[in-house]
Amino acid sequence: MPTLNLYTNVPVDAVTTSDILKDATKAVAKIIGKPESYVMILVNGGVPMAFAGTEAPAAYGELISIGGLGPSVNAKLSSTVADILQTKLSIDNSRFYIKFYDVQIKINKRYAGSANWTVKLPRYGLEVGLTNYAAEKYQSPFSEYIKRGIEADNIQSLYKKVHAAIRADPTAKKTEKEPHKQHKRFNLKKLTYEERKAKLRLHTLNAAAGADSEEED
Repeated sequence: MPTLNLYTNVPVDAVTTSDILKDATKAVAKIIGKPESYVMILVNGGVPMAFAGTEAPAAYGELISIGGLGPSVNAKLSSTVADILQTKLSIDNSRFYIKFYDVQIKINKRYAGSANWTVKLPRYGLEVGLTNYAAEKYQSPFSEYIKRGIEADNIQSLYKKVHAAIRADPTAKKTEKEPHKQHKRFNLKKLTYEERKAKLRLHTLNAAAGADSEEED
């Protein structure tokens, strides 16, 4: 999930914040190549900030993404976000700085009893290992991914193939589903409107016949 954190010393009202959120979401999704539903944007206004020795309008940003970043993409993102801030908040492009984090998640399957997760930030030389993660805890929610051979290394290319196929043929295709299993019913079958009317009519006739027999007695 690409996440863009924006901080500025300019107070931001609700309307301007909404505009920035919409424009930034579209820009990040389009440039990185991921759906807007995966993008998160945070705007923090009125933050005490000094840049180049002055407190004139300025902004700082951090963009975190699992893949999709690179020199050309980063440059385009930086320029586009700077233009949005200049348009909405009158912050000069020279007073905006953004930092990019390309997060890589790999799964090491060398251990039979656990799944060893490694989170890497190659740009900053950081690596965090999460070991002793029970195998069943990993295999349970990700069993379908494991069965289909989908891993962190190839999931981005898979998304690209899927979206390319959708763009080529956007018509929805129905998939065949297995029929629902017939479970044994322990409650009475629900009657239709006509069946309820017939049952009520029969009950009325029976009651009337019973009353007539009592009068004859």
